[in-house]
Amino acid sequence: MLTYIPPALHINPSAFPVWDAFTTAGGIVGTWMLAKKIIEHWIVWIVVDAVAIILYLSKALYPTTLLFLVFTIMAIIGYIEWKKELAKIKA
Repeated sequence: MLTYIPPALHINPSAFPVWDAFTTAGGIVGTWMLAKKIIEHWIVWIVVDAVAIILYLSKALYPTTLLFLVFTIMAIIGYIEWKKELAKIKA
């Protein structure tokens, strides 16, 4: 389906439609989990950002790749900080 719609709309199809859809769906899930304050949302963001890095590298979009590398680092730091805060609350 993702490969048939773009030509019908006279636009170029994505080189990796499934992985593009994965990052979009993962972003929605990660945002929903954040709204519910589920700590594992950071893990979702780390995975989504890592996949995005690979996608953008393969498309030679280096500034965007760098941006998602920063997002990945921020998600790792966020996960560590949230875990520390959670441990303080439980102690």
